This record gives sequence, C-alpha cells and structure tokens, in this order.
Amino acid sequence: MPDDVRTKRDGLVRPLNPLPLNPLNPFTTGTTVIPRVKNGGAILMVHSHESRQDAQEQEIVTEPLTSLQLRECLPDVIRFFSVAGFDTVVVMYGWGSKLQNDKLWQPLEIAATQIQEFAARSEKQGFFEFGKSDLIIQTPGKEASLTLCHESDVHFVSRDISLLEKFVEWWRGKGVGLSSSSRTVTGPVSWTKIE
Repeated sequence: MPDDVRTKRDGLVRPLNPLPLNPLNPFTTGTTVIPRVKNGGAILMVHSHESRQDAQEQEIVTEPLTSLQLRECLPDVIRFFSVAGFDTVVVMYGWGSKLQNDKLWQPLEIAATQIQEFAARSEKQGFFEFGKSDLIIQTPGKEASLTLCHESDVHFVSRDISLLEKFVEWWRGKGVGLSSSSRTVTGPVSWTKIE
C-alpha cells in the first residue's frame, strides 16, 4: 500500500493527493472556510489567518447522488472550472475504475470543455462508471480537486475560499445536502453537515 493514504468516512483508504499552494494566486486576505456548529447543525463560516500558508485545506462532499445526477452535473463541472478561469484540467481515474492499478491516478491534461466527452468516452470504453468509480478532475496547479466518487457523491477539495464558496452555492442551488471537513495529515476525517 502506498505511503500517501487517507482514511475515508467509510473506513476505506484512498490516495491522498496533496494540493500545494499556487504562488501565482495567493490569498490577499488569507481566509479559509471553517465549519462551526450552531443550533445543532453547522453553518459555513469564514475564519481569517495571517497568511495563505495558514489556510487549511477543506473538503466538501455532496450527499449521495444517482448516477443520472452525476452524469447530468458534467456541464456544471465544465462551467465551474471555466468560470474560475481554468481552461485546462488534469483528469485521473481512481477507485473502482476498471483499469490496471498502474493506470490509476495517472494525470492527463485536457481542455475543461472536454470533461463531458472524456467521461462519456471513458464510460463507453468501460473504464469509468458514474457512482461506482472515481473520476478525479484537478486544476493544473492543484489549487482544487473535484472527484466524481465511487461512493456516488462529489468531493471538492481546495484552500481557495472563493472556489469553496462557489462549490457550496452551486450544489445548494440544486437543493443537494453538503458536508465539510478540514483535511488533516493524520487521523480519521470528521464530517460536519453544512446548512
């Protein structure tokens, strides 16, 4: 088993793809998203830090979705990355993909506008199945990572507050429940529902 593993909420392990800071796009305010409990639930709060290096990586995950919902979200995924200014993305196959292990987590750079075609072609070739295998989509500088997960949900990881807020706004607009977690190097992931 590789050294770079993380325990997921279901007890399974998967590779941890650390997202290094992008020196070309530092936070000027150094803010990060921190979930805080209020009235028995959680709300999304903003917490200030002195510098971007202090910004904690956050992971937001949707509630479980149907394979049709996952497939139909691809135009929104394209729009999400394009509006954020990313013309190209890096895609990788992960858990559940029907490929040899040495073919998993191998980065391939494509145009953001080609995400839907890439997923459809991968599904047709039998490499990828919505809700049963991972398709990881990262920004080239690894500022953010979005995973169409084998657990039939969508994960989004970033240190960038504006990207995290856009992800929350996107799924809230669809009425989809979300949970958040601060990512740590060690220990299990603790999820908090975002209201």
